[in-house]
Amino acid sequence: MAPELPGFYYDEVKRKYFKIQANHQASQQAKYTQDDVKRRKLDTAESQRAAAMNDRQTKERVRRSRLLTSSSNRLLEELGSLSLSHDDMLSRRGIQCASEMSRKTLYDYGQTAPMHSIFDVHRDSRYVANFSKGSHVSVCYPVEDEHSRWQYSPESQVYYWQTPFLDPCCSSISPTGHALTGLFDHQGSELRIFQIPPPDDGGKYLRPECPTVHLLSIGNNLPRVATPLSTGTVPIFAIGLQSGLNLLTPSPDGWTDLRPLGTSPTRTNRSARRNKSESTSDTDVWAAEFLTPNTIAAGGKGKSVFLADARTSADGAVACKYGALVTDIKAIDEHRIVVGGTGRSRGPNRADVEHVVTYDLRYKKESNGKTVPYRQYPGLNFAPPWPRFDVCPELGLLATVNRAKRPCFMSLTTGQIVETPAGESDQTGKVKFDRGHDDPQWRGPRSHSLLVSTQGAIHEWS
Repeated sequence: MAPELPGFYYDEVKRKYFKIQANHQASQQAKYTQDDVKRRKLDTAESQRAAAMNDRQTKERVRRSRLLTSSSNRLLEELGSLSLSHDDMLSRRGIQCASEMSRKTLYDYGQTAPMHSIFDVHRDSRYVANFSKGSHVSVCYPVEDEHSRWQYSPESQVYYWQTPFLDPCCSSISPTGHALTGLFDHQGSELRIFQIPPPDDGGKYLRPECPTVHLLSIGNNLPRVATPLSTGTVPIFAIGLQSGLNLLTPSPDGWTDLRPLGTSPTRTNRSARRNKSESTSDTDVWAAEFLTPNTIAAGGKGKSVFLADARTSADGAVACKYGALVTDIKAIDEHRIVVGGTGRSRGPNRADVEHVVTYDLRYKKESNGKTVPYRQYPGLNFAPPWPRFDVCPELGLLATVNRAKRPCFMSLTTGQIVETPAGESDQTGKVKFDRGHDDPQWRGPRSHSLLVSTQGAIHEWS
C-alpha cells in the first residue's frame, strides 16, 4: 500500500498521487475535491469491512454435517426440517446404500457349473428358484441350521423338471408362488407353470416329491418375456410372444386361458402396406411391464412402447417412440418407465449400440420422429447383445451389467455412475433387485439387496 502524503490522494486504480483541491476552488469536473476524497475513503473502508466479514464467515461458520442427510438415520426428515428436494434426498440415499454394500455367495454349483449355467434367478421369502440353461428348474431352500440360516445348500434343491432338449426363453414368479417359464425347440414352444408350496404351520419348508407342472403348448410362437402382476391374490402373467402381447390367467381347467391383448395402432396401420413376414415380425413383443393392475406397457420390434388394457383386446395406444428394438421395460412408478434396447448406429461404421433411457408418460415431446427422454445414462457401455438391468425406485438406483460383464449401479435421478465397494463378479448374467421382506421366516436381509447371477453361482450384494 502506498504511503499517505498530506494534501494528496493516492488512486489505487491509476496508481498515481493527485492533489486534493478545496471545495470552493475546484471546478465542476474535478474528481479529487475534499468531499470526493472523503467519500472515496468511506467506500473503501466499507468494502474492506465487508470482505473481512465474509472471510470470517467462511472460516468460522459451523456447517451442518453431511451425516445428518445420510440415509442411515434421516434425522432431518424425522424432525420435519428437510431442506433437500425429494430427488436430491433419493440420490444421496442410493449413493449411501451402494457404498455400504458387501458381496457374499448364496450358493455355488462348483465343478458342475457348466451343467447348471444359470439363465435366471428369483428369490422369495422361503427359497431361491433357479432357471438354468440346461433346461432344468430347481428350488433351493435355506439350511435348517440356525447358525447357517443365511445360506442355501445345493443338496436341499427340489428339481421340478429337467429337459435337456429345450432352451429357456423367459421366466418369472408371481407373489402367490406360481412360477412360469417359456421353453422352445425346433418342434415348438410351450409354457410350464407350477406352484411352489408355502411352509406349513410350524414353519417347515415343504419339498414335494412329485411336483405338479402344467404345460401349455403355443406352437411355433416363440415366448420372449413373462411378467407377473405384483399385487393381488390371483397369479396373472403378461406374456410377450412373436404374435403379440398376451395375458395368462388360471382357469377351472388349469392354465389354459391365454388371451391376446391389443397391439400398437401404428403397427396395425402399417401392416396393410407391408408384406406378411414384415407385419408379423413387427408385432413381436420383447418386453412387458405392469404399470397398474389393468395397464401394461409393452414394446419390441415395433420400435415403440405401447399401453395395453388388460380388460380388453382392443388396440393399445402408443406411449412413446423409442426408435430401436425394445428389449426391456422397468416401471419406476405408474407414470415413469425405464426402457432399454439396441439399434444400429449412424455413420459409415454402423454397429449395434445398446442404450437405456427414462420416459415420463405424462410429458411427451417428439423430435425427429422419436420421443425425447427426460433422463439418459451416458458414460456406461452396456453389455451386448442388449442391456440387462433392473431398477429400485426406493433407492433411486439402476443396476446393470457393463461391457466387461460386471455389475454396476447408476442413479435414476442424475444418470451418473454410482461407485460401490462390493466385489466384482466376472461373467455376470443378470442382476435383479430384492426388496426384502418383513416375514419372520425370511432368510435374507431386511433391506434392499441385489441378486447377481454368474455362470454357476448366485451372489448377493447387501
